[in-house]
Amino acid sequence: MYRKTSYRGVLIVLLVAGFGGSAFAQSLFPAPPTWWTYMYQGDKAAPGAGFTALDGTWSHDNGSDSWDESAIGVRSPGGASALTEGNVTFLRLQDCGDPRPSPADPSNRKIMFGHSMTGRVDAAVAPNILDNGVTITFRARIPTSGLLDQLASGATRTPYPAGGDGYVPHDGGKGNFNIRQSGGGGKHLSFSLAVEGDDDEMAGRRGLVMNKLNGTAVTGNVDMQGTEPGTVNILELEPTQWNEFWITIQADTSGTGTHVVHIYLNGSPEPSVFYLTAGTGNDYSDSYISMAVGSTPQSGALDIDFYAYKPGVTSPDGVYKASGPSPAHGDSAVNMPLFQWKAGGTAVLHNVYLGTSPELTAADLVQARTPLTMYFHVPTLTPGATYYWRVDEVEMDGTTIHKGNVWTFVTQALTAYHPSPATGGNNVALAPVLSWLPGLGVVEHRVYFSADRNAVAQAAAGASKGVQKETTFTPGALEPLKAYYWRVDEVAAGNEVRAGAVWSFTTCRPVDDFESYTDDEGKRIFDTWIDGWTNNTGSQVGNFQAPFAERTVVYSGKQSLPLDYNNIDAPFYSEAELVFAPVQDWTADGIDTLVLYVRGRSANVAETLYLGLEDSTGRKGFVTYPDAAIVKTGKWTEWKVALNAVSDAGVNLARVKKLYLGVGDRAKPVKGGAGRIYVDDIRLTKP
Repeated sequence: MYRKTSYRGVLIVLLVAGFGGSAFAQSLFPAPPTWWTYMYQGDKAAPGAGFTALDGTWSHDNGSDSWDESAIGVRSPGGASALTEGNVTFLRLQDCGDPRPSPADPSNRKIMFGHSMTGRVDAAVAPNILDNGVTITFRARIPTSGLLDQLASGATRTPYPAGGDGYVPHDGGKGNFNIRQSGGGGKHLSFSLAVEGDDDEMAGRRGLVMNKLNGTAVTGNVDMQGTEPGTVNILELEPTQWNEFWITIQADTSGTGTHVVHIYLNGSPEPSVFYLTAGTGNDYSDSYISMAVGSTPQSGALDIDFYAYKPGVTSPDGVYKASGPSPAHGDSAVNMPLFQWKAGGTAVLHNVYLGTSPELTAADLVQARTPLTMYFHVPTLTPGATYYWRVDEVEMDGTTIHKGNVWTFVTQALTAYHPSPATGGNNVALAPVLSWLPGLGVVEHRVYFSADRNAVAQAAAGASKGVQKETTFTPGALEPLKAYYWRVDEVAAGNEVRAGAVWSFTTCRPVDDFESYTDDEGKRIFDTWIDGWTNNTGSQVGNFQAPFAERTVVYSGKQSLPLDYNNIDAPFYSEAELVFAPVQDWTADGIDTLVLYVRGRSANVAETLYLGLEDSTGRKGFVTYPDAAIVKTGKWTEWKVALNAVSDAGVNLARVKKLYLGVGDRAKPVKGGAGRIYVDDIRLTKP
């Protein structure tokens, strides 16, 4: 069915990375966890048959390469040489053009070295490594001086260009730095350094070029060489200087291209994002990486300091941060106020924050610029309390600081503690499961529950729900928008009873929890939620194939609403609608807020998220989420919408007929991007 650290820490990193010798320059990025799967270090240029060239793991026997296995300046023009500047040894590749017929092949008119990932990567991962996610890094430049041959066209020789000679993608997405997966019919991506004269589409531009964006299907039409369609992808920079790239690649699920890449440049933790279409280029049967100047119609030279890869998407931002917290994130029985962590890759000092709110501020700084990766909190931690802590990493310059992730833990108590729902909550489902953490040394729990606070506080018989071993309690179906109270007394050894605090919560009034939809005709999620198939916006509600409701990415229950948006084409906004029949009164019982939960994807293009209401007379009011990055956030975010913000626009909340959810600028539509968000648990609440 379907629907249309310290100095010593830094030194250790350098030695592990191989920086202790003179093979290649010190990386501007810290090493990823467990290092790279493979790294070529640029200091080897040995010839060899099969996968024995360069450092002994590369092949230039692919039926296309024409390297005569000579260095630059020897035999045919161009070649491959290991050169040294200062303490750095690097590989230089030069394709001088096409000198044939003199000399004939091998003529160095195409040089391409391939390194097989098959065997180094898990057999279940290698065939689809581009789709599943992979991270590569390389440091490279276009040379302008040193050992370089003249350009060749037959017997004609011309000087090497003073401004450098680069490369653009060719032959189905081939370039300087290539990566190909063998599975999925074969998919090829490349990255090349280019200057203005390398192609007409480079006019006035220099930088790193890659596959064009030309649809969502693999195609040979992704090149700049020739007159192929598609959008040029270029990260503008000075390519004749050494530049270090850290690139993550994964399948694009936004409907823009086949893959999305995040390119981090020269140590920066902030990426540039590009959408690419995979090409059909292929030189080996394996999944492989390659380094090349491999096009007969082009000439070019390239210096390579290092080139490495690692399966999986690993951003350098995470490598800079502190990790490995103790207490562990989410620990619910902490007794010792000792905090430890693993330093970020370039950190020498650490700022430690500890507080009772996830919004840690300067007032929560408990240890500044400590060289130790531990902190002992001398003040007392409150039993049964929830704490949040963070470690910001300070680099050697003393001013560069990498803000850490916020971790949380709960301290243990003698009485029952850490109730769920949290006490005072006003957005609780009508059939909740209540839970708590047991006190120290507890053997049983006495549960009290009632809509009468006094009955619970006095442990009245009518509120008693008995004694149990479990730390959960299901009260059954509750009334909407009503306050309830509960308490758990802990029974320890020797029949010692420790009275618990009275906790409270208020239930919500559900609007849509998305649990009732099925894959049957008339009961599908898009039969109720109107989308672009009907309202002619760029939206699509539901998966294209059954199950139509989302059953993997959910906030609670078993299903959520998947909403695809595409604002690349007119009308440049995407909207889904829920119609209420009969109309609803959203003023009763003290209702003042609409709450929903939203989750995006990191690969999404940021767009404005909005919500609207329409009453029975057709009057509409809209509100927007304050941060467009919400659609890129890969975790569930609670959005509270004050209903007076809509009623102030003239909407009669006593006669609500329709609810709108949309992505884009509805009032002033402009061309935007595409992606997918998820929505769950739309509810009404009162204070």
